[in-house]
Amino acid sequence: MVYPIVKYGDPVLAKVAEPITVYDKDLKNYQTWLEKNQVAMSDYDKTANELEPMFKTQADIDGLKKSRALVAQWGANDKEVVALIDNAKFHEAQALSREKNKPLIDENGKVVDAILDG
Repeated sequence: MVYPIVKYGDPVLAKVAEPITVYDKDLKNYQTWLEKNQVAMSDYDKTANELEPMFKTQADIDGLKKSRALVAQWGANDKEVVALIDNAKFHEAQALSREKNKPLIDENGKVVDAILDG
C-alpha cells in the first residue's frame, strides 16, 4: 500500500496506529534462518568428525575440542532464540542471537585459524 507524503500538522499524523499483531514476514525469515542454522550445525559436526582422526598434535586436538564446545554453546543459545521467536519476540531474538553468538563465532574463527596455521 502506498501512502501520500504529508506535511507536519496533517490530521493523519495524529491518528494512533493499530498495534502490529501479525509478523508473518519476520516469522518466515526466522524459520529460514533456523533451517539454515540447523544445516550449518549438522555440516559442522560432520566435518569435525571427519577431520578428528587426522589431528595428531595435542594443540590441534585441544583446538577441535574448544571449537566443539563453542559450537555447542551456540546451539544452546539458539534454543533461547527459538523460544523468543515462538513467542513472536523477533527483535529480542535477533538481539539475543547477536549478543551471545557473535562472540562465539568470532572466537571459533580464531580457533579454526590456529588449527589451520598450526
